Amino acid sequence: MKKLLLTLTLTICANTQVANAALISVGPYAMDESATVSSITGGTNIYTSTNDGTAITDQSLGTYIYGAPGAAAGSIDLRFATDIYNGTDADVVLYFIQGDTDTPSPDFNVTINNQSVAYSASLFTYVDPDDGLTKKYQALLNGDITSSDINTAEGFDVLTALINLDDFNLTTNSFRDLQVSGLDSDERLALVGGFNITPVPLPAPFLLLISGLAGLGLISRRK
Repeated sequence: MKKLLLTLTLTICANTQVANAALISVGPYAMDESATVSSITGGTNIYTSTNDGTAITDQSLGTYIYGAPGAAAGSIDLRFATDIYNGTDADVVLYFIQGDTDTPSPDFNVTINNQSVAYSASLFTYVDPDDGLTKKYQALLNGDITSSDINTAEGFDVLTALINLDDFNLTTNSFRDLQVSGLDSDERLALVGGFNITPVPLPAPFLLLISGLAGLGLISRRK
């Protein structure tokens, strides 16, 4: 019984870790600074906005990758420096930036664990509580994030796509590698980030169930 109680205690502790403080945020989406894609492990027909090829591995929306003009759709293989865990809602966010002539709603595929799922990005907007106007997030070329009324143009519009790991057939509860494919010359992928870098806490009812089972074990032992 002692071994059982020790196992239950360790399980609870392992699943109630507090996530690191979020240091990167754009609008309502926040993530730890270590939770963005850190390296490129492969790809085809991809151009980058930086000479050193690190556009997608930094933490700026002012740099980006895109499909090679005149070529077949591009794909890029990416890796996180830390595990990204499956949570209760969206687990990964992809940020695209859109110029005047770019694809208005980028369509692309994400492949994780050899399973590919189709997604579309949409304009990243919010309602300003001060004036009630719908506004959009924008990325300037220097990487700063600003916002403007929906009908004005300054910098690149920010588009987002939320990825839920429940859509994939994961053999574990976390992953590090993914592929983004179907990128053309008008789809500028600027940042990929994950929300959960520690195991997601167990739901409260499940913790109560564990506690109850442990209590029953103690009662049984006393008898």
